[in-house]
Amino acid sequence: MKNTKAYILGVLAQIIWAGSVIFAKDALKFFTPLTLVTARFVLAIIFMFLLGTLARRLAPASPLALSKLKYKDLPMFAIAGMLQPFLYFIFEIYAIKLISSPTMAEAILSTGPLFAPLFAVWLMHEKIRPNNIIGILISSTGVAMVLFAGNKNFDIGSVWGVMFAFLAVFCAVIYSIILKRIPLEYNSLTVVFYVQLFGLMMFIPTWAMLDGAEVVSQLPQMLSSEYLGNAVLDLLYMGILASVCAFVMFCFTIRQLGVTKANIFNNFAPVFTALMMLAFFGERLPIAKWVGIVVVIVGLFICQLYLPKRTK
Repeated sequence: MKNTKAYILGVLAQIIWAGSVIFAKDALKFFTPLTLVTARFVLAIIFMFLLGTLARRLAPASPLALSKLKYKDLPMFAIAGMLQPFLYFIFEIYAIKLISSPTMAEAILSTGPLFAPLFAVWLMHEKIRPNNIIGILISSTGVAMVLFAGNKNFDIGSVWGVMFAFLAVFCAVIYSIILKRIPLEYNSLTVVFYVQLFGLMMFIPTWAMLDGAEVVSQLPQMLSSEYLGNAVLDLLYMGILASVCAFVMFCFTIRQLGVTKANIFNNFAPVFTALMMLAFFGERLPIAKWVGIVVVIVGLFICQLYLPKRTK
């Protein structure tokens, strides 16, 4: 199958990100939201710098070798870093906080694949086939079934929360478009490293102003907390697997498949989260959710289907 590697990495990225939701929930017993986000990207940058520098010295041609950023490309990387991780995670945090139902918040945050084709056509003149649109609509219907089946609380809450959720989606879609435009001379690790480095440069002063003094004052209690061990494991998962491995994988998928086809993989995240809750926490799934999972997979295959043009 064409682009098999891109498909596999796209799915693996969503599995990792689905798990990060569970790990983040546990980590928030120890960290404040902004502290958790900042800490995970500090760890990610350190890990990528060490890995990329070592790979560059041992095997310069390796896809993990960190290369230097050209001055002319700096604005593109800075804008990408501002959009995601910086603005996306801030908007996401406040959306989850202000929207009454977590299910409703997750539903809005999962609408990226619906908007991606519009921006891809408008900004990149990316060709969209009818099967792409049909697949996106079918897969999104499956996501709605996974999210809403068996849930009765659909109170929206604050309108500001809804606005923040859609702003987060907008940032994620534009971020994926910028990734597609970054020259292919940069490997995926280099792209993710510099994008997250610019994002971290924005996170650190924001964290210092909002959470820094409180975290420093509570540091002795945090170090003696019963949650410390779990918090370290949660941070390792989110900082290395979710913020490095998954981002590098999905970066490769976007650059190989394009914005429209790559973004539909985001529909898998709620599905994998539901399956993980079943596997690790025994949370039973109603039959409608299982049907929704099948519908998501069918929609994904239809969207990715290659239909050759008819010849007269």
